[in-house]
Amino acid sequence: MELERKNVLLQISNDRLKDAIVLRRNLRYNGAVYLGGYVIECLLKTAICARLRRDTLPAEYRTHDLDSLMRSSGLFPAIVANASLYPQYVRIKVWSVALRYRGKRYDADAAKKFLSAVKKVKQWILEKMRS
Repeated sequence: MELERKNVLLQISNDRLKDAIVLRRNLRYNGAVYLGGYVIECLLKTAICARLRRDTLPAEYRTHDLDSLMRSSGLFPAIVANASLYPQYVRIKVWSVALRYRGKRYDADAAKKFLSAVKKVKQWILEKMRS
């Protein structure tokens, strides 16, 4: 399926970050956080493809669970060992697609911190995939 292709997942990750930033700027904080989680999900799926040297994500990795994806990417030990980045990951990993059904409202500060963490973890994952 086209959506599970490594290059498509990477592009979706980039697009969702842009969308999340626009939503936050327009005071749509829940939507910004919701899409921000997809940034990391798609990027971790890209990292799994890279680790497996596959162009397409295998079916067993089609989950929305960020912790599971981080472990499957092989990056979990490295992020845990990174004292400055791990708290950023902890902020993100509580995200789930169920967020769309929650009544919790994110405020400007929470959305800003979440997206800041997303940007930092995204950059780190990209760097790890290059090395």
